[in-house]
Amino acid sequence: MASGRQLDDVVLPEPLPAFTLDHLSHEQLDALDKGPGRVVTPVELERFIDPMDLNNFALYFSDERSIAGVIYQRIRCNRRFAIVYPDLTEFLKANFLVLRDSGVSSADKARVLLHAYDLMTGLVDRDDPGVVGADGRINGRYLWQ
Repeated sequence: MASGRQLDDVVLPEPLPAFTLDHLSHEQLDALDKGPGRVVTPVELERFIDPMDLNNFALYFSDERSIAGVIYQRIRCNRRFAIVYPDLTEFLKANFLVLRDSGVSSADKARVLLHAYDLMTGLVDRDDPGVVGADGRINGRYLWQ
């Protein structure tokens, strides 16, 4: 996916069902093992229908040199997303200004944001910081930071 592509012409990838060589390359698996780690215990997060309900989700794809970028790049599922879906990550970063602008509403924006959110929910591990609250319950809005 080239960075100049628009929201309406992006092909969104299917979720990868496992962290194995059947689905990822040796390089991707090595990067996961060296960095954020693989998902061992997946969790169920809240699902959304309206992208406006995603709060600041687009900030996961902000420039790494920005304040938000520095914060969001530390979140393990976001680092996994960049490793597992590198082309989509590049596309989302290239279209960040459109995606984060809550005043811009379109079916294409909704489709892209909701799909990215759904993909990222599959990359959250129970042991990631902040996923489980002090009360022992899963934070269903973990990605809604």
